[in-house]
Amino acid sequence: GREYPPYIVSGWIKRNVFYEVLDKKILTNKQIYDCLTSDVRTYDALLRKMYAKYPDKADLIEKAFHDEGISPDVEKPGSDIIYFKDKTVSSSQTINGKNIVLENVNITNNAELTLNMEKSITINSPFVVNSGSRFNFFVK
Repeated sequence: GREYPPYIVSGWIKRNVFYEVLDKKILTNKQIYDCLTSDVRTYDALLRKMYAKYPDKADLIEKAFHDEGISPDVEKPGSDIIYFKDKTVSSSQTINGKNIVLENVNITNNAELTLNMEKSITINSPFVVNSGSRFNFFVK
């Protein structure tokens, strides 16, 4: 069989947690794989990455880890965060919230996306504002 570098099979990974996440259709193989980057070498780092990429599934991910006896010390995304992810904005829209996270957003068709936030905005790529469209943000 294929040999892997020692840090990949260093003993910290319990394969059953991945089966749990897959069997319950929480994440796909690709979604899990996308979280297993070279900087992820502990469960804390893995959960931070999963929470960042899939915040809407944080409760299910946490339960899958706990069901396998893994209790990392990682804070889940809070309810004061609005996630606007995998969206195409083709008509004008306004989002209000304390903290707003955008990821994989495409503003098109001369639409205008306006964010009204109290604390922060985080923009993760890809984020595209096409010609003729507008993006505005305001801190309350």
